[in-house]
Amino acid sequence: MITLKKIVAGILPVLLCFTACKKDADKDKDTGKGAENYVLVIDNGPVTLQPDQGVIYLAHLIDKSGNYKLADGLKWSTSDAAVATIDGGGLISVKSSGVVYVKATVEIEGSTLTAEAPLQIRMPSLFTVLPGGIVFYAGENIQLEKIFFNAGGTPTYTYSSDDASVASVSNTGLVSLVKEGSTLIHVKATVNGKESEVIVPVLVLAEIKISLPVTKVKVTPGSSDLFKGDQVTLSAKAFDTGGAEVSTSFTWSSADNALATVDANGIVTAKGVGSVNISATAKGITGMAEILISPDTIVIVDPMMMSIAAGGSKTFTAKAYNAKTMTQIMSITQFNWTIPSYGISIFDIGSVDANGKVTIKSDAMPGMASVVIATVPNASEYIGGAALVSVAIGGGADCGTGNADVASITISQGSSANLSLFGTNQLTLTVTAKDANNNVVANPALKFHSDNLQAANVDEDSGVITATGPGTAIITVCSGGYATQQITINVTM
Repeated sequence: MITLKKIVAGILPVLLCFTACKKDADKDKDTGKGAENYVLVIDNGPVTLQPDQGVIYLAHLIDKSGNYKLADGLKWSTSDAAVATIDGGGLISVKSSGVVYVKATVEIEGSTLTAEAPLQIRMPSLFTVLPGGIVFYAGENIQLEKIFFNAGGTPTYTYSSDDASVASVSNTGLVSLVKEGSTLIHVKATVNGKESEVIVPVLVLAEIKISLPVTKVKVTPGSSDLFKGDQVTLSAKAFDTGGAEVSTSFTWSSADNALATVDANGIVTAKGVGSVNISATAKGITGMAEILISPDTIVIVDPMMMSIAAGGSKTFTAKAYNAKTMTQIMSITQFNWTIPSYGISIFDIGSVDANGKVTIKSDAMPGMASVVIATVPNASEYIGGAALVSVAIGGGADCGTGNADVASITISQGSSANLSLFGTNQLTLTVTAKDANNNVVANPALKFHSDNLQAANVDEDSGVITATGPGTAIITVCSGGYATQQITINVTM
């Protein structure tokens, strides 16, 4: 059974926050000793943020004896300033959605050391993937875990890699790290004819050239999905430069003890609701596991996905369930409704009122998406669910040259009709065109188009309408600029 899991505020680092350092390519003739004695490590690892979130990056140096300290004189940069920038103190400023690589550079003992980590900016989605980002070495295999946030159907998943020579992915979500470099893994979930996508950035590290007591730490499992009050036992292994396992002790820590605690044996106890990182550190090198904690009560929003035309509206409903038994909690009938506001116009596509009615801005960009969230009021913790809302993509409005004799158009099905994705999913419009004297025009040269291809498509010549997803589409019938008529098509599951 697929159960609704909490919409995560940010899918944070999950597997390992160690990044290799090396000389820049143009520094190969550098005679400095820094590259022989130190490794530069970015503490944050792979990070995923929403547009309204921020993060401060930190980095430290590790010497050949395993001693570590914060790096002084760091310089920060990102690979794409149009997605995110970073200031001299390591503070990220989000500009748009996408993936960038955050780079730290430091000068020490005549050498330039660098380290990189992927950063992804994305909107909330109906599902997520753990780990949310991968930073590790060639030769490793990492299994992706999918978590779907709605019980509105059973999704199917497909996987692909932008560069399989760096990291490939199987049809079951097993990522194989092949060689040094970076790539993106795309995970697509299709349910009830609608598709969502999550991207997992991957950075495959170069092997460390200098001899350190520990060069990598791996935490197992790399991610866990828990309910509040659950426990999971993590284990850690450390490896040296040659890849041999090192017998050493680990220091365990939680990024937020209010969400989860961890003892000296790696036993994690879920305390709150949210996403938290659990770290194991040995000789300055840290491995991480991402823990996603969900409440015992969940909320399912209906419909789970909806495309709405710019300027249009749709009312959503919600029900609460016991997360473990999936039985409805009849005593919970009131919900607070919100659509996240990011303070960036392109992301803020609409609003929702107290009754769950979503209204899309008239100038919202077609194809942009957000979520409508229903939460239980006055709950002691976050209890909520969400549905995906997107701005409809129209099919154009070409009415052709038309026929000058046409003065009026009549649709026999009336002003509205209903279709179902899993029932009657097609409708052929019966249309009559008449002239100014109310005579039928034999060759009216009619054209058909839809304002929401995500809900219903229509053949521009025949008028055959096909349901494509839950939502409302306005089908326009026209003959040049001489006459126009419309019908509203409501598509349900």
